[in-house]
Amino acid sequence: MIRTKPSPGQYYHSKLTFGSRLIRLGFKLTDRYLANLSAYGPFNITLSSEKKMVWFRIPKAATNSTLFFLRDVGVKMDAEYAMDCYYLPALYGSWFKFTFVRNPWDRLVSAWKDKVVNTNLYGFSPEELKKMQDFEYFVKDCVAGLDLRTCDGHLCLQTRLMPVHNMDFIGRLENYDQDIALIAERLNLPKVPLRTMNATPQRKDYTAYYSPELKNLVGDWYAADVKMFDYEF
Repeated sequence: MIRTKPSPGQYYHSKLTFGSRLIRLGFKLTDRYLANLSAYGPFNITLSSEKKMVWFRIPKAATNSTLFFLRDVGVKMDAEYAMDCYYLPALYGSWFKFTFVRNPWDRLVSAWKDKVVNTNLYGFSPEELKKMQDFEYFVKDCVAGLDLRTCDGHLCLQTRLMPVHNMDFIGRLENYDQDIALIAERLNLPKVPLRTMNATPQRKDYTAYYSPELKNLVGDWYAADVKMFDYEF
């Protein structure tokens, strides 16, 4: 079982234990050498053996809200915030596997606002960062050159951040309150008030950031998500 432990100075328990690092390596090798025991990933996952639950965390899709919800209802998590882990379906066949997804056009605006405008996560130079304050420039100059199957998780296709055909429940950020309630019912969790996390202040509706051309470009690039999760602009 993948497990995590606290790291000095980190709020999340994201550091894999030594044994878990060995397990991750083993899963990776099964993917390479044992076709009948294929592992998938790497994914960001949260595990609870107590609730027999696997949550595939998708950046910019209610990750903090869901983590705090699980903490608030007292779910004991073996791996709270494990990163880049390989997943072996055969080990979790009867476990409840869920995730949350988000409208791809909206998610891209949120990622840009949070990780470029507010924090410069990608380390742009001051000159380039100034240009990146324009959303269209960011999309055409940065996102256009990425492999959306393997790039940073905030920009990656959501269909690549979970084993799509091995999921029990895929919730939607746009329907979060109702969907987290369904998950809570399935896991027999108590009802608690939901926290609102990472809400971007004073942000326009995502549609305001798109010209018709940009809307079509992003729709084409994220077509796998649009089709799989039945999203519209």
